[in-house]
Amino acid sequence: MAKASFKLPNGGNVLIEGTPQEIQEFLALYSGATGKAGFTQKRQVVKSTKSNLIEKKTKPDKSDIEKIIEIAKTCKEADAIGEYILDQTNEANRVLVPLYIVHEYLDNAFGLSTNEISEVTIGLGAKVSRQNALRAVKYSAPSLVIKIGKPPRYKIHRRGLAHIRSIIAGEKTTEIKEKSPIKKVTKGKKSAKSGKGPQTYMLELINSGFFSEKRTIADIQKKLEELGHIYAQTSLSAPLLRLVRSKKLSRTKENDSWYYTFS
Repeated sequence: MAKASFKLPNGGNVLIEGTPQEIQEFLALYSGATGKAGFTQKRQVVKSTKSNLIEKKTKPDKSDIEKIIEIAKTCKEADAIGEYILDQTNEANRVLVPLYIVHEYLDNAFGLSTNEISEVTIGLGAKVSRQNALRAVKYSAPSLVIKIGKPPRYKIHRRGLAHIRSIIAGEKTTEIKEKSPIKKVTKGKKSAKSGKGPQTYMLELINSGFFSEKRTIADIQKKLEELGHIYAQTSLSAPLLRLVRSKKLSRTKENDSWYYTFS
């Protein structure tokens, strides 16, 4: 075993034991000016790493978005989120779901942009476009979220948490009312109303035996279109849920999709 002595800049002496190669590497790394530069470089690396961690916390990457989707599908509130929010038509409540997951399961570590919120809703099968997500946080739920940074990112506010928790618990029957732009009304023209809605037409499908087989919401939408009744899928979710609650239909979930059959 070789030995070597090393004098520190403050005058202290250090005795080193090891192989000649180990001693040579130690002296090359820490002696004199080289050692000082080495310590400076080490501090710079630590500083850079800390900066990267801060950046990661304030701005999610693709894996974070995928993680939010996975948690929303598998967490203990997943069924309630699906039934009371994702299966409903209110887009403002859907927008709160990704922010709620970040707060409850990811330590509220970062905010989400409206584009990222839209990506999560698409992954959950309850799409809210980026434009509608922006409208929701600006006009429908401004008191439920907070805006941070530039470009704007959003986190859920304490009032938003209370709101979404009550919906998930099934305690709130009224949802956020979305403010629509003022529409220009042309005098002398009135819209004709048939007095029937999607639920009435779905009851007719029940009576005709359409639900004797499992049907998805897409199947129902297509059948109604064939009969001349044009509705978006978001307009069919709430009537279907009412029919399930009144036990006129039953539903089962398979591969992240709901299937409806005659009870």
